[in-house]
Amino acid sequence: MIAAAGRATITECGALALAPREAIAPRAMRPADAALLEVLRDLARAAQLSAPMDLDVGCALIAARPEDSLRAHGAALLRAVDASALRSVTFHRRAGGTLAFGEAWLLALVTALRDGDADSAVFLATRMIRRERRRVVLWLAERFATALREIAPSGS
Repeated sequence: MIAAAGRATITECGALALAPREAIAPRAMRPADAALLEVLRDLARAAQLSAPMDLDVGCALIAARPEDSLRAHGAALLRAVDASALRSVTFHRRAGGTLAFGEAWLLALVTALRDGDADSAVFLATRMIRRERRRVVLWLAERFATALREIAPSGS
């Protein structure tokens, strides 16, 4: 090898050889975000194992009973995201060492709404959710974030 520049090297014959990607460590998270990620992973696993439900029926049931738990709102949100996402949303196993794109996106969406940043939430939804389902997904995410605020304030 003649020269090395970052992660790429130039071999003797002039070809560019890329070094294998290093494992990217997950970014440091606040304890509240790490706990939220574990809740989302548990809900994703439960939603995957449960019987499918029409999204509109699920939203109507939650709207009729606003006292429903955090789990009900979270399960409906995950089903809505799964049915409405422009790209696949993947969740790792519990206590996984890496953070999947879908997990990071949903964590950012819920955190933005929990912290009252509606503009960021709309931006995130615009980039990931089909147009005809954005309103439903944002409503469910807002309800889930409201339930989170009632359980523990965002500062914890």
